[in-house]
Amino acid sequence: MEFEPIKRYKCEECKDTYIVKEANGNIHTCWKCLQEGRLGQHSDKVPDSKIKI
Repeated sequence: MEFEPIKRYKCEECKDTYIVKEANGNIHTCWKCLQEGRLGQHSDKVPDSKIKI
C-alpha cells in the first residue's frame, strides 16, 4: 500500500508566497503561480489611508 505525500503548499517552488529567490540572489514573481492564475492584482486587505474625498 502506497501513500501519497502530504501537500502542504499549492506551489512547492514559492511555498505560496508568490515570490521566488534564485540561488544567485535574484528575486522574482513565481511564474508558475502567475500562469495558473493564483496571483491577484488587487489586495483584499487594503489599509485605511485616512484620506477623505
